[in-house]
Amino acid sequence: MGERIVGENQIVVTCDMVEGCEAPITHIDIKGYIYCAKHGQERRSYQRCRKLTRAELVRLQTGTPLESY
Repeated sequence: MGERIVGENQIVVTCDMVEGCEAPITHIDIKGYIYCAKHGQERRSYQRCRKLTRAELVRLQTGTPLESY
């Protein structure tokens, strides 16, 4: 998963589709990769992919793994 540590309790997660994509993440696929809105929509055309909930975004930003797809 693309991520970088910003603060003691904050991690910035980044899109896994294209290296260097700085757009905020919004989607996750069945393998656990995360994507921004643009790349998430592209990924949906050939792989199950859904929008993340607000709670899931917070969990990822704090470094807590998600339970399942």
